[in-house]
Amino acid sequence: LGKRLGDEGDHAAVVDLHLAAMDLPFSTDTRRELLSEAACLCSDRLGDASRALTYFRRLFAEDPADRVAQAAVTRFALLLEEQNLDHEIASLWEVQAKARAALGDAGAAAALFARAAEIAETRLGSKDRAIENHRAAADLGSEAALDALARIHDSEGRPGEAAAALERLCERSSRDELGSRALRLAEAYLRAGQPELARARLEHAASTALDAGAVRKRLAELYRTLRAHAPLAALLTTEAQRAPSTKARLELLQETARLYIDKLGNAEAAVPLLEQAIELDPDEPSLRLGLASAFTNSGRLDFVNAGHPPPYL
Repeated sequence: LGKRLGDEGDHAAVVDLHLAAMDLPFSTDTRRELLSEAACLCSDRLGDASRALTYFRRLFAEDPADRVAQAAVTRFALLLEEQNLDHEIASLWEVQAKARAALGDAGAAAALFARAAEIAETRLGSKDRAIENHRAAADLGSEAALDALARIHDSEGRPGEAAAALERLCERSSRDELGSRALRLAEAYLRAGQPELARARLEHAASTALDAGAVRKRLAELYRTLRAHAPLAALLTTEAQRAPSTKARLELLQETARLYIDKLGNAEAAVPLLEQAIELDPDEPSLRLGLASAFTNSGRLDFVNAGHPPPYL
């Protein structure tokens, strides 16, 4: 009868027939399929969005996670979108996310929580709700959710909470990803007034990340700010060996030598650095004068014996 009425175009009668059949002793699945079909007919054939929403809401209130609901969720969501019911759309994806999580589908659940978070933030203007959903997604293993949490907390002036999210993100990072993420983490700690934690995270990334050039550069800047002269000298000594040009290497060798002499009182350590600098620029008199001073201040008298001409020659 339903097929005949449908072929005749009497879709309203088909809807009434489906609803009446729900009172008959059919299985739960069959009754729910009839309700879902009635909702779709109201939306697609009768253009009655209000009635369709009533039936879809009833369907999902009964069970948001069974086979029938999963088959209808996209249709329901599209209808909500057409009616600009953003609060209800966000709630739908939150409920669906929890249902998928309960079924052990962590990936799908995380994606649905992320969808709800995006709606909450961009359409509803509720960053608190977005944070709640991103946290749920992060707990299910979503790195994108941790990134979003850090972004939102940072934009709201909560660098400590941003750092907490970035800590979790760095813990999950591969060596290839660690460098850029550690830089963000360090900046968050600096904004939170915790420079020593920033230093520790940069030091770890400098020795672990595959592409750590930017990390080492930022670490050197932080060492200068903190006046951590000994680790800065050690870092610059290593950086001099990696320098891409003679000019850059020469500048690093000179800066490191000055650190050892002026800040650390260790002229002995400056000697081999200045010797390397002279090999790179043998015609620069200031380098030879510096080397002579380093020999003298270190108490060494083997300047000439080491094969170095007096600095005035």
